[in-house]
Amino acid sequence: MEEEHSKSIVVKENGKLTRVQVHTIQYIESVKHTMIFHLHSNKLISCYGTMNEFYDILLSDKRFIKCHKSFIVNMNYVISISNKDFILVDKTLIPISRQVYQQVKNKYIDYFFEKGSGLL
Repeated sequence: MEEEHSKSIVVKENGKLTRVQVHTIQYIESVKHTMIFHLHSNKLISCYGTMNEFYDILLSDKRFIKCHKSFIVNMNYVISISNKDFILVDKTLIPISRQVYQQVKNKYIDYFFEKGSGLL
């Protein structure tokens, strides 16, 4: 648990480097070469870049999943999954691509069984 809270990444925002603790990231959105980090505190951090720059870092962390070409989600903030979306704790809907839905659903279920949660 301590290790989960100690991981961080550095993002260049408006000419300054900002350290972002990974566990605070709810999801990341890519819009026209701008990466928008949506944090649990409702704070937004944006930087110029592409998803590819963050794939290796975030997707190596079991909490994160790419559910759409423009979104990476932290599964700790997901409260529900449908065949179209993740619903986050703040009621944000994150789209799930039809092409990857089955893989995303399986990874989501596996993640929570591994954490000691499960389906009832």
